[in-house]
Amino acid sequence: MGSFRLAINDLPNTNNIMVDTEFVEYQIHTYVDYFWRNRTVTITYSRPFGNKRLKAVKRESALEEDINRVKVE
Repeated sequence: MGSFRLAINDLPNTNNIMVDTEFVEYQIHTYVDYFWRNRTVTITYSRPFGNKRLKAVKRESALEEDINRVKVE
């Protein structure tokens, strides 16, 4: 059993740059419009592998080990 993942970068296409400059003294007017089209769609499939039937391991803290070692019965 696996899973699919769909990812889309820059969905509303907001990666636009507009530059408008005007130098009246020199009678220069420039207008630059950059529309970078880098919208990407990625589909990823992943599947776990290995043994899922591992036995649970009980971990004891150092305090529990000391208590068990020093116990007097």
